Amino acid sequence: MKGRRLEFIVLIIVPILWITILEIFAYSSLLIYSFWDTEYLTIIKEFTLKNFVKIFTTPLYYGTILKTVGIGVTVSILALILGYPVAFFIAYRLKKYKNLLLLLIIMQLWISYLVRAYAWKIVLGTNGVINQFLLFIGVIDEPLSILLYSKFALILVLTMAFIAFLIIPVYAMLEKIPDEFLQASYDLGAGRFTTFWRVIFPLTLPGVIAGITSVFALSVGDFVAALLVGGPEGIMIGNIVWSLFGSAFQWTLGAANGLVLILLVAFILYISEKIAARYSGMEI
Repeated sequence: MKGRRLEFIVLIIVPILWITILEIFAYSSLLIYSFWDTEYLTIIKEFTLKNFVKIFTTPLYYGTILKTVGIGVTVSILALILGYPVAFFIAYRLKKYKNLLLLLIIMQLWISYLVRAYAWKIVLGTNGVINQFLLFIGVIDEPLSILLYSKFALILVLTMAFIAFLIIPVYAMLEKIPDEFLQASYDLGAGRFTTFWRVIFPLTLPGVIAGITSVFALSVGDFVAALLVGGPEGIMIGNIVWSLFGSAFQWTLGAANGLVLILLVAFILYISEKIAARYSGMEI
């Protein structure tokens, strides 16, 4: 018994404590630095709100924050539009192959995100698969520049990178719906569309909200895809923070931008939790 308790402490408790300590240290440092100032590459350890005033009065910063939120919302909506049908077909039309299909969806998450972003860069390039195919069939006369280094490319890559985080929770909710519910709806005269809209979709709302929240949080915090395929149009707040902590050596301003991003995501998580709570009674 003592051996099992010791094993539990070593394998579970110690790693959790270690991660918790690191998280507290990281967020505390971010919070403290955001209220300091930087002058001539020297950090001034005095309380100031100068960084936050600069963020909300400088178009570069608040404009990038708004653009980042817009991109996150767009990616979340596209992930829902594309991901929900995939989850639905796996749950109801392709049950025989559901294990294989779910494995394929999960397997893409095993591949490095950086590798996947580079792969999309190759696909969307002027000599990439899409442009070469369109040239081959005669739809275009010259490669499309919009496919790379644009907001379109960034949104596409983010959607395909994080869509699995919506498919999985939605599929989990679809699997929990008893067949009797659907049969009862059909027996009462409801058609397929009415059954979906009045029965299936409301029961999957907790999964939809969880998926959208995950996709949004991951999208607004991204800077790799924006760096590789976004171009000037695709600069996000993550790129600003990365630059401020890097060559600009504006750690305090970078910390303030990072804190604003964290608070924004935390607010979205809070709202989504409240919305999900309204539908928690509908869970099966």
